[in-house]
Amino acid sequence: TSNNNPLIRLLCLIQSYEGGSVSISCPYESQDQNKMKYICRGNQPSSCLQQALITSNNRQNTQFSLTDDKVSRKFTVTITSLTQKDSGSYLCGVKRNTGLDSLLFHINRNWCCVSNKLSGTVGRPLTMQCPYPPQHGTNRKFLCKGDHHRNCTDMVTSQNSSGHTDVRFTLLDDVSSSSFSVTITELKAGDAGTYWCGSDSQWTFGNYTKIQLSLGKRATQLQFSCSYDKGYESYEKYLCRYKCSRNDDVLITTTQTHNNRYSISDDTNKRVFTATISNLNQNDAGKYWCGVTRSGYDYYPSEVELKGGSVSISCPYESQDQNNMKYICRGNQPSSCLQQALITSNNRQNTQFSLTDDKESRKFTVTITSLTQKDSGSYLCGALITSNNTQNTQFSLTEDKVSRKFTVTITSLTQKDSGSYLCGVQRNTGLDVFSAVDLEVKGERSQFKADKRTKR
Repeated sequence: TSNNNPLIRLLCLIQSYEGGSVSISCPYESQDQNKMKYICRGNQPSSCLQQALITSNNRQNTQFSLTDDKVSRKFTVTITSLTQKDSGSYLCGVKRNTGLDSLLFHINRNWCCVSNKLSGTVGRPLTMQCPYPPQHGTNRKFLCKGDHHRNCTDMVTSQNSSGHTDVRFTLLDDVSSSSFSVTITELKAGDAGTYWCGSDSQWTFGNYTKIQLSLGKRATQLQFSCSYDKGYESYEKYLCRYKCSRNDDVLITTTQTHNNRYSISDDTNKRVFTATISNLNQNDAGKYWCGVTRSGYDYYPSEVELKGGSVSISCPYESQDQNNMKYICRGNQPSSCLQQALITSNNRQNTQFSLTDDKESRKFTVTITSLTQKDSGSYLCGALITSNNTQNTQFSLTEDKVSRKFTVTITSLTQKDSGSYLCGVQRNTGLDVFSAVDLEVKGERSQFKADKRTKR
């Protein structure tokens, strides 16, 4: 080959797994001993030097390092903290006065090399999924634990006689989908760590999966924060479960404040009472109601359903709020609730929270999954009237942009309309602007107007 043209000497296939490292050794000729060495991505020698990831003149960065052994005439590039993005072809190069001397390497990307990261909760079950090549349908399947696959202890195998060391681990093989699953029935703190699952006892590259498991503590306490309308400050409040039709269904009331694992407190200024369940266990799963004792039928401002490691909070609303945005926030400050909303009906799902709206029963439900101790605290439900929805059966909104004022009119007032209201201006940046209005409805039928001036 002419010295004026790049020389591709050989192609090497290198394989590793995500999170690991790989070293690429590049031999060179004796006449290149004192010349600059480098490596680049791709397979284009003509542009390799300009796109060099590292050179012998600059031997280290955050992920790449280069060492040059002039005795053995070989330089080595090490790539650490591998991810799938690092898969592909690489070229080693030596800068010559004429031409380039290059070697082509390929770091293989394979499904087997992906490092799965899982998180679980102490005391809860967890399932790990492990794919394998279709030709390994009859092979022994296994899950082992250890920092390196060459030195790990079997936790469960498809051949029980070979070592089913912990009865909490169960392996289920689905040959039709070329994968098996391992379920841990009740996680313990010591289960956190690195696992390897595979179908090849020889650890042939491509036939195993790395799983990194992290654990959080199970929530041991849960609080229900229940807002109520003005006029009920002096009434007895309580937390009950099931249908709340019997005295045995009532867990705690504000007249007793503490009862075994249950406690309750009432903030009459904010019109929010909070019930707490301590030392949670699986028997606490079920539906709960916040209640206010009054003559005739009791008043239930909110409903909560607790299921294993998740909780569902049901929030009833009036018919006029059917098409308005609903939301939930942490804490018990209505004035800042919307800005701090964890989820809204305009954005109904994130990694931990989801919101569903049943307009027929006029109730929206927020579900919180993967509960931990950090989720303990108070929560508030809310519904918003906006200038994009200027009228419903009872509420109407008009905006006078000249005087920078919008007006909300509430018709057909009843005593149920008594309470606190917030006028708001939604901003694209920064915090929304609010004004608070207290309304008390007495005997006669009337009409109420709330003005909110918009700041420049």
